[in-house]
Amino acid sequence: MTFDQQYIKALEKVYDLTKEGRTEEISNDFSIPKMFGAWSSIFWALPQLDKFDEFNLEDLKKLVQALIKSHCGYKSTTNQLLRTDTIEWIAGKLAITVNVYGTDQNERLYAEWWISELFKNSETEYNYSPEIGLSLKKEKEVKIKITAKIEQDKTEKLDKIELEIEKRKAEKRKIYFEHLERNQIQKEKRDEYLREFEKLSLVEKLRRVINDDKPLFFFPTTISELDESTILELTSNERTRLTKKILKYRMKEWYKTNEMIKQLGKQ
Repeated sequence: MTFDQQYIKALEKVYDLTKEGRTEEISNDFSIPKMFGAWSSIFWALPQLDKFDEFNLEDLKKLVQALIKSHCGYKSTTNQLLRTDTIEWIAGKLAITVNVYGTDQNERLYAEWWISELFKNSETEYNYSPEIGLSLKKEKEVKIKITAKIEQDKTEKLDKIELEIEKRKAEKRKIYFEHLERNQIQKEKRDEYLREFEKLSLVEKLRRVINDDKPLFFFPTTISELDESTILELTSNERTRLTKKILKYRMKEWYKTNEMIKQLGKQ
């Protein structure tokens, strides 16, 4: 017999024992929880599980209690962690049946509570009353409110974090575009300055380089291509100041000019 056939046989055994009113035997038969705990693919066995729909509310109560009792008994004997898919499926039928045939709409809450309690104490009796149902309803409403509040707080926190992220992004964008704008303004000012600068003679350009506090790299490097006669038009003080500026910014385009100034100083 294949494993799936053994599972079906165990389901049929539970069905037959329940139909014959012998659910007590299920409580003591550890082969049932062993098979149910080892098998998890219950959906292909729906035709067999659907047969349990024919049981009334009392039969299902006895069946669910017997199944959980055998499950807990087997677990305590073997210390094995079993799956409860099949039991939960049949217990779900009990909850649905209670919802349809129970004394009031809150009894399903009690049935669900009772099923969970059976896993703690399989001898727990099913003693429902409208007062208990109302109490469970209020507990559920409180839990729903607490859960909703937690979710709301969580959402608000995430929204706040998201808002802070967006603020930081917006600030970075602002700084970036302000930087671009400053650069553009500076570029326009430089372009205007250089347009006027180009109108000067070469010596006047050199004196502008020497006397202006602008960095050496601000000026076009083409003016560094000098001959001795042009350099000699500068005063000794101007040549010294030009050398200092060249040494400060260390631009290779001006190294030849610096060497020429040195040689002229030795003459």
